[in-house]
Amino acid sequence: MYKKQVDNGFKRPIISSACPTIVRLIQVRYPSLIEHILPIDSPVEISAHLARENAKTTHGLKEEDIGVYYITPCPARIYSFQKPVGIKKSHVSGTLSVKDVFLEVSKNLDKDQTTHKDFYPSGKGIGWARTGGQSQALGLKEYLAVDGIQNVISVLEEIEYHKIRDLTFLECHACTNGCVGGSLTIENSFVARNRIRKLVEAHYGYEPKAIQSFENYQLTESLAPIQVTKLDDNLSEAIKKMEQIEKVLPSLPNIDCGACGAPRCRALAEDIVLGYASMDDCIVILKNQISSEKEDTKEK
Repeated sequence: MYKKQVDNGFKRPIISSACPTIVRLIQVRYPSLIEHILPIDSPVEISAHLARENAKTTHGLKEEDIGVYYITPCPARIYSFQKPVGIKKSHVSGTLSVKDVFLEVSKNLDKDQTTHKDFYPSGKGIGWARTGGQSQALGLKEYLAVDGIQNVISVLEEIEYHKIRDLTFLECHACTNGCVGGSLTIENSFVARNRIRKLVEAHYGYEPKAIQSFENYQLTESLAPIQVTKLDDNLSEAIKKMEQIEKVLPSLPNIDCGACGAPRCRALAEDIVLGYASMDDCIVILKNQISSEKEDTKEK
């Protein structure tokens, strides 16, 4: 399905819409490149939609009785399900951190079980977890795969200034090494990437059933630029707000993960001072607060 859309004559280079942080980065900082974004839901949303439809037809369940939960290595995904871009409502009901569930799941797995009912892994699908996996699965030759938010910014700037030409597809990941480099993973991202490579090679012979119709998986809401608001029309008030931003900034993790929807921690600090956001919008701070509350509860 992605391959069909890539061949459909969009503005080149076509930019993958799989990483929500990159989509929001383009909306904020590179609005001229919005038309280059592939207007297709992420594989996560497509899978969630298919799972819901399967539950309805197989078990006769109603929409409100179905829950689809995603185990994620990416805090940006958590935010994207709460405030989706390009669609009105996410098909995902909730998310679980890989860190929170890995130990519980692994210790309860049947070590002797080698097959799983109704589970047929595709090497191409597994490969999407690492940088370059999307492009390789699509069978493209003229592509560029970039990871790390600063590297992505550098490449997007060159594309905006038309310094990069003859490129069909641009695959961008905010995290180093791709999704396996997410901040919620439990393993070193380079070790994880090598593990993914071995899984891809082991399962590359299986070809999943292709989705012929993509109409149900297109983005239904137009992607619009996110305007950066000036601090204040009054210069003295703007200076005061700038000082407030400098006071808020040290309280943020300063990792520019983009999970809150802002491309950088400084942008979130600006939104907080302007009243558009709060400290709780930072996934890292919120996670630390929840962990602290759990510890307090255990002590009691």
